[in-house]
Amino acid sequence: MKKSIIYVTGFAVTAALLFIGCEDSASQNKQGYVDGFLVEVNQKPGTGTGDGETGVYTVTVISEGDGATKSRNYPVNMTVDINAGTIVGRSFERWTTTSPGVKFAHADSASTTFDMPANDVTVTAVFWICSDCGDLIDKRDNKKYKTTVIGGRTWMAENLNYDTANGVGSWCYDNNPDNCNIYGRLYDWNTAMTVCMAGYHLPTRQEWDNLVAAAGGDSAGNKLKAKNGWIENGGKTRNGTDEFGFSAVPGGCYYSGINDFWFIGYVGFWWTSTEWLETWTDDGIDYKNEGIEIRLMNLSDKVQGDREYGDTRMNRLSVRCVKTD
Repeated sequence: MKKSIIYVTGFAVTAALLFIGCEDSASQNKQGYVDGFLVEVNQKPGTGTGDGETGVYTVTVISEGDGATKSRNYPVNMTVDINAGTIVGRSFERWTTTSPGVKFAHADSASTTFDMPANDVTVTAVFWICSDCGDLIDKRDNKKYKTTVIGGRTWMAENLNYDTANGVGSWCYDNNPDNCNIYGRLYDWNTAMTVCMAGYHLPTRQEWDNLVAAAGGDSAGNKLKAKNGWIENGGKTRNGTDEFGFSAVPGGCYYSGINDFWFIGYVGFWWTSTEWLETWTDDGIDYKNEGIEIRLMNLSDKVQGDREYGDTRMNRLSVRCVKTD
């Protein structure tokens, strides 16, 4: 009987072997031989690097960011997590791809996901290079402010420190001018709505949310906070990494309800321009709550959202202005 080696390839091999010139009947044994004929089964599909009916395909991540996700293989339909990492002096703008079947959960976030299609994928992280970032001059008082670009938007990289006419609507924490030099001024909401310099405005809740997404989502607070100036609490540091040059500082606030300043060094509070209103009826009586959306940073790595209720428009919080497109 003529001896030979037979190699069998295909997407999923389940086949009978036909041996021409072999008079013996063939029977498979546990070692993978058929009457002395070695059978090798390759279950890779025709394309990609998958096996069986569920392919395993390569995701190639192209990013210059430090700490970016590395390229690796994923099975079809798996949720793929990618992170663009960070580049000092530049900010992330968006993910792009020409690979079919890729739909980013948040294309404008440095950290995002997509469901793996049945083909190899290449994704590219685009970082923003700002040609006009640097000093912003408020022509009302000639103060200079640093700016930074995050998610394609230009933000003040310091809290606003504009002294409104006759001091109406703005204050230094504890009425101490030294605090204004470090943390900027605190404003009531009505003043905050109009206090930004020409070409800038008080950001909406959505603009803050976009900023947070572009800076890393749940970890954005740590990345947006300044590298110093945050007081430790219980042995835990509040200082951030300031990876985007936003340099958030803990300017505290003033609660009008108790007529006092609170939380300097521990918490930063910022107004948004977004009002909210909720109504409901109980036992035939109509009720409503209303107020202002705010954003805050504290010991947590997150940027937290909160709602100021009712007459708390008279509270005093910090202001960051964003450039009007």
